[in-house]
Amino acid sequence: MMFIKKSLVLIFCCFSTLVYATTIKAVLVPGDVFGITPNSKAWISTDSTTIFSYPLRPHNTQENISTQNQKKSTTIKALYDGKNVAILFKWKAPLLPKENNTTTILSENFTVQIPKEGLPYVNMGYQDAPVLLYTLRANEEINATTRRLQDANISESTRLSQAQGPEHIKELFPLTQDYTMHLIYKKGYYLASFTRVLKSTINNLNSGVFAISFSSHLTFQNDNNHTQYLSPWIAIQLSGEHGNDTLRERLNMKATGDIAKGAKIAYENCAICHRYKDVKRAPEDMAPDLSFAGGLYDLNYLKESLIHPSKVIMKSYRDDNQTNAAWSGTNEAGESTSTMPSFEWLSQQEMDDLLTFLQTLK
Repeated sequence: MMFIKKSLVLIFCCFSTLVYATTIKAVLVPGDVFGITPNSKAWISTDSTTIFSYPLRPHNTQENISTQNQKKSTTIKALYDGKNVAILFKWKAPLLPKENNTTTILSENFTVQIPKEGLPYVNMGYQDAPVLLYTLRANEEINATTRRLQDANISESTRLSQAQGPEHIKELFPLTQDYTMHLIYKKGYYLASFTRVLKSTINNLNSGVFAISFSSHLTFQNDNNHTQYLSPWIAIQLSGEHGNDTLRERLNMKATGDIAKGAKIAYENCAICHRYKDVKRAPEDMAPDLSFAGGLYDLNYLKESLIHPSKVIMKSYRDDNQTNAAWSGTNEAGESTSTMPSFEWLSQQEMDDLLTFLQTLK
C-alpha cells in the first residue's frame, strides 16, 4: 500500500507525563499574551503535554530510516486571552559535531503549520486544502573550543508562507503583524514561542478548537546529512470555548481491530512494497517507509490511503526516490494516479484490523 500521495517534506521533537496526546488545552489568562517570549513568567503555572515528532528521510543521503534518532519529544504549553493565543514548545538541544574549525554555524528552522481551511494532511496541505507556514529561522555561531550553545550569537528571522503541497509554496506579502515567534536556549533545551491573533485577516482560529502541526529542520555548517522531524496534527482547545468538536474527535479517533491479525495482513500485502520497523522485505525506496505511519497520520488519512490511493497525489518527499520504482503514473485523462492498488477488497473486519496495526507504528 503505497502512501505516495502525500509526501513528507520540509520541515519536528520535556515539562510533563509522556503520552500520545493530540489535544492540548489553552488556558484562559488575564492580560495580553500576544508577543510573550519563552522567558515569560506566565508559563510557570501552566500544565504541559508531550507530543512526539518523527524523522523524515534525509534528502541528500541514503541513510535508512531505522538508523536515525527515532522519534523526538516536545513539550507544549498553550495560553490565550480571548483575542490572542500563545504556544510554547520545548525540546532537547542537539549534540554538537566535533569540528576543527574555530566556529560552527548551526541553523534551526522551526515551523508551525495551521490549516487555512478544513484539515489537510500533515505534509503541507494540497491543492484544495492550503496551510499557513509560520517559520522561524535561527542562526548560531558557536565557539568550537567550548562547544557550548550559550556562547552562541543568535540571530532570528521569520516568514509566513502558504503551501498547497511541497511543490507549491509561496511567501505571503506584505508581512502580517498578526504573529510573533521567538527562540532561546536554556539549560540544554531549546524553547520556541509562537503567538497569533485568533481572528486574523487570513483565517479565524476562534472556533473552540483548531489544529496545528510543527516541524524542525536542523543543519550544521558544511553538513548536508541532516534529519527533519514532523509532528502529526494536534488539536488546540480553547478552555471554556465550545465548537469544532468534530476536529478534536477526528484527531483522537482509534481503530478497534485485532493488532496481530492486522500485522499479518500488512506482512502479506503491504511489505511487498513498503518497509516498516524490522520488516525489510521490499527493496529500499520502492515505496515510503511506514515505520511512523501511526504517529504521523490520523485514522481517516490511513483509511483513505487504503481505499482511494489516487485521491491525492503529491510530489515525493525525495526527488531521487523514484529511481527504484515509479510511485505514480498518468491516466488517459492526464490525471496523476497511484501505482498502489486499492485495498477495498478487504472485509470491514480485516480493514479495521489492518488500520489498528498501522496505528501502532510510532
